Amino acid sequence: MRIVLDTAVLVSGLLNPDGTPADVVRMVVSGSVTLLLPAEFLAWFRRHRDRG
Repeated sequence: MRIVLDTAVLVSGLLNPDGTPADVVRMVVSGSVTLLLPAEFLAWFRRHRDRG
């Protein structure tokens, strides 16, 4: 299954280990679903990942 996550769901799932958003993040990490990301998001991430 392929999914696109709303940014709020992704952030919530990363910050809080309980609840549905965290379950979705775990499914992405385990490979049971494939996360689709817009090219714009990837470009933003690449620009900002090294800013610490």
